Amino acid sequence: MLELIEKTLKAIDKAYNDGRIEIEDYDEMTTVIENINAYFINMYGKYNEFELEVQEMVKSFYDPRIEAKGVEKGKKEGKIEGKIEGKIEGKIEGKAEMLVKLLAKKFNKVPDDYKKILMKLPEERLETIAIEIFNINDIKEIEKYF
Repeated sequence: MLELIEKTLKAIDKAYNDGRIEIEDYDEMTTVIENINAYFINMYGKYNEFELEVQEMVKSFYDPRIEAKGVEKGKKEGKIEGKIEGKIEGKIEGKAEMLVKLLAKKFNKVPDDYKKILMKLPEERLETIAIEIFNINDIKEIEKYF
C-alpha cells in the first residue's frame, strides 16, 4: 500500500511540475489519498504507524509546492508593489521639478538647497506651495512651507 501511495504522489508531483495540474488540484488529490488512507486505518485499525508514514509522505511532497507557490506569489506582489511605488515617486518627483521651474520663472533663480528640499517634500506640501505661488513675493518665503 505504501508503495502504491508513493507512486501516486510521484505521479501527482510530476503532473504539477509539467504544468498539467494547478496547486489546487494537487491539494485535492493529496487530500483524497489521506482520506483513503484514513478509511483503511479506521476499518482495519492495526496500522497506526502506517497512517503517520502516509501523512509524512504526503507532507514531504506537498509542503515544498505550497512554499514555492508562496514565494512565487510574493515575488509577483513585490514587483507590482515596486512598480506602483516607482510610479508614485516619479509623479511626486515630476511635481517637484515642475514647482522648481515655476519658482525659477517667477524669481529667476531657485537656490540649490531649496531645490534639494523641494525634491524631498511630500506631494501635499508641493501642491500647497504651487497653490500659494501667486502669494509668494520673495523666494525666501517658501521656507515656511518646508
